[in-house]
Amino acid sequence: MEGLPEDVVGLVFGPSSNTEFSFTVNPDNIPKFGEYVMAENRDGEDVLGIVKETVNFNKLIMDESHSFSYVLKNLGASEKLLQMNDVVVATAKVLGVVKSGAEIDIQPNRVPVKPSSPVRLANDKILKEIFKGGHGYIEIGCLLARSSIPVGLDVKELVLRHFAILAVTGGGKSNTAAVLINELVKKMGGTVILIDPHGEYATYRFEDGKERDKVVLPAGIRPETLEPWEFASLVGISRDASVQRLHLERMFTTALHENKSGKELVERILELTDEWINSAGGEVEYFDIRNSQNRARIDRQDINSLSRVREYVTAFYRTYGDLLTQNDLLANIKPG
Repeated sequence: MEGLPEDVVGLVFGPSSNTEFSFTVNPDNIPKFGEYVMAENRDGEDVLGIVKETVNFNKLIMDESHSFSYVLKNLGASEKLLQMNDVVVATAKVLGVVKSGAEIDIQPNRVPVKPSSPVRLANDKILKEIFKGGHGYIEIGCLLARSSIPVGLDVKELVLRHFAILAVTGGGKSNTAAVLINELVKKMGGTVILIDPHGEYATYRFEDGKERDKVVLPAGIRPETLEPWEFASLVGISRDASVQRLHLERMFTTALHENKSGKELVERILELTDEWINSAGGEVEYFDIRNSQNRARIDRQDINSLSRVREYVTAFYRTYGDLLTQNDLLANIKPG
């Protein structure tokens, strides 16, 4: 449109807040979803936002009650008239106030965006400063709306804090993880421990096509490293099944006292289950978590609980028996 700078994509209109604003769009410069834009707030500060929605309608045919024939008739009007009544409205989410200094800083926006404020495309220089890399950074890709703007992440911040990769199904979570792994190992000389229960990375190769830096360790479960209550949960016994958990935890600590581990520990628990069932009406010996020897009476009503324990442990052993091990997997992890 005449009289507007090239970077102006619209004007703020309607209610605005410190968290979002809407603007009527310049038809000659329509921003796409995910584009970065800037507008002024009431304090005259530059506010950075990201376009989260665009809506297009025509004032001549916007009433939902209009019939098909009415719409068809208006579509037959002059093209110029239709264009004059064509409106695009966008909504932007506020990311913060842009503060310029030695480095670009994004701070919380505390006042509403000013109505009628021109909305401009954020320039590449600002975006490059915000998403820049540098020493200690790894590059994971580029902005969807600006393919010329690389995005870097501070490795120190990644490894010192918890972080998650979140996206819808098919949104690229696995690919992002693969890029992070490649950058951390190849560019930073780091060591990454990847737990891959679904086998998504079994055929993973580094960017250079080599696998020499990839060490695949077989999965394994060392049941002797678990707490008694953890093992009870692992085999699937509900937290509400207090009697079943009590029996299993006593058998678990008894097997540990006998220095059983790996597959032998679970097999010994199954043996103890049968022994205790056959001891109904009498007493059994067991060792508690403090390694103290104790005796407990097994009543007839305990048989059902013990039988259920045996079912849970048997099902666990049948499904995961091949994963039970005595080997310390962490001992095989080496840096570099």
